[in-house]
Amino acid sequence: MTAQGKQQPPDSGESETEGHRQIRNRMDRMGLDPDQRRFIEEMLDDEEDGTPSE
Repeated sequence: MTAQGKQQPPDSGESETEGHRQIRNRMDRMGLDPDQRRFIEEMLDDEEDGTPSE
């Protein structure tokens, strides 16, 4: 799975939010279990806060 959220420019929060919505839609289609979803949601939240999740 690619980290598409990291491809968004950091100075445009609107497109970053759009990218996160696309990732969540993709998770719905993939049918991830709740634990996997929670892990990815936390990574997205970390990106929004500006703190690296690595």
